[in-house]
Amino acid sequence: MKNNLYLCGPANCGTNLVKAILGVNQKIHLESEPFLPLFQFLRTSIIKKNSKKYSKLKFDDPLFEYYFSSEKINQMNLIQKSNLKIKLEKQKYSLLKKKISNRMKDYVPHLIKDLDLIKGANFKKLFDNAIKLVDKHHDKKNIRWIGWMDSWIEEFFPILAKEYKSSKFILIIRDPRASVASYKNYFKKNNKENLAPLTLSYLRCWRKQVAFSEYFKNHKFLKKRVIVVKYEDLVKNPKIITKKMCNFLRIKFSSEMINTSNFMGLGKNTKKWKPNSNFRAPQTGIYKNSLYKWKKKLPKNLKDFIEFIVGPELKYLRYNKIYKNKYTKLEYKNIIKFHLNDYKKNKGWKTTNNKPEVDINYEIIRNNFIKKKKLSQKLIKEYFLFDEIYLKLKKII
Repeated sequence: MKNNLYLCGPANCGTNLVKAILGVNQKIHLESEPFLPLFQFLRTSIIKKNSKKYSKLKFDDPLFEYYFSSEKINQMNLIQKSNLKIKLEKQKYSLLKKKISNRMKDYVPHLIKDLDLIKGANFKKLFDNAIKLVDKHHDKKNIRWIGWMDSWIEEFFPILAKEYKSSKFILIIRDPRASVASYKNYFKKNNKENLAPLTLSYLRCWRKQVAFSEYFKNHKFLKKRVIVVKYEDLVKNPKIITKKMCNFLRIKFSSEMINTSNFMGLGKNTKKWKPNSNFRAPQTGIYKNSLYKWKKKLPKNLKDFIEFIVGPELKYLRYNKIYKNKYTKLEYKNIIKFHLNDYKKNKGWKTTNNKPEVDINYEIIRNNFIKKKKLSQKLIKEYFLFDEIYLKLKKII
């Protein structure tokens, strides 16, 4: 029996390494980042169906981060309570295929020839056919897990869990300072620095994933069907963590799974594995020498900004031993200055159109809220998304 498997994490967090490790096993087949537009179109379709006031929402807008707005929280709740029986507007099918095709060109060009399989009366049919498309592209026998890896899709796990009763989910988390250093270096090397994501948007989306990972621990459909893997643990102890993933999937571990000579490559060259690092890296072996490169690569103002935005989560996940909860006027001024400059030059994806000063003020309030004795449910939702993460952060601050 084949079961659906979904692998997710923020961009530049090590999901490709996890996908490569699992792909060695003859019981698993995953593809890399083919269907993010499918989730974006599902998001927009759900929200538009439930409210006419969102008629101008674009189908291919970046996925939301939901913070600091009761309206956004309502949208998040709609998605959590929805299902895949939602229909896609007929005139949007060609746009969906175009967006999927464009994404596949970069990551999985071999899938494009079967893109006509992506059709159906509703999103359930679309997702069923997406799995069928992936299933066509392997020659493994007696396969048990079939699926794909996409970034930022954790908010759809409840929908997928309800629709596919035996599906499972792997969530990858990495120190965001390392991830930001990685993607910043990539855009710099390619002379596209202004096309990098807005730093604040990336960090809020990373923070959203941490919130969802806590929420899933008590979720009736997901508490036994999601495993959270820290990238740092994987590269330090690949055998132990890979065994843990195999136990979760109820398949047999093999030492061949952590031998990089067995890994499939990405993009057009699927036969030759090349580390998906934006820094110099060994061409063989699972290496850990890039874990702390961010300490030298990140300028102080960027490091300070990251720790200001996600400091509580860094401490909770034990990425930071010390959480700074008091800032001088000069430090706040420098944080606002960094964000203002980042916002002005940004032409990449972003999740906020607020004035930079407004966004930083929200973050100041959020940090202060953690120290308050009591907070209303409304404010917990708007500033932390879920009780589960709010209570965890409150304990460690």
